[in-house]
Amino acid sequence: MPRRDFRHARGRGLVLSVRDDGPGIADEDAARVTEQFYRAAKASAVPGEGLGLSMVAAIAHAHGATLELVAAQPGLRVSLIIPEHHATGAEQRGTI
Repeated sequence: MPRRDFRHARGRGLVLSVRDDGPGIADEDAARVTEQFYRAAKASAVPGEGLGLSMVAAIAHAHGATLELVAAQPGLRVSLIIPEHHATGAEQRGTI
């Protein structure tokens, strides 16, 4: 079952993370998993079209955030990092 973590990291901003305990992403695939329609060899038996992480990366970029993918041994941790100035504004507006 995926684990979620929401925290404010001083100097980084708001960090939203999801971690699973699946097969993870091989080092040779890490640079390409946010490309549209890219499917790693390990993912061939898993349903999907290779759009999920590319959509998350595009949305993150559109909002000035970054996406960080880290091997979790086992699994993968995906973190959306919203910069300090964006996170502070959203907190003041009460939108998060």
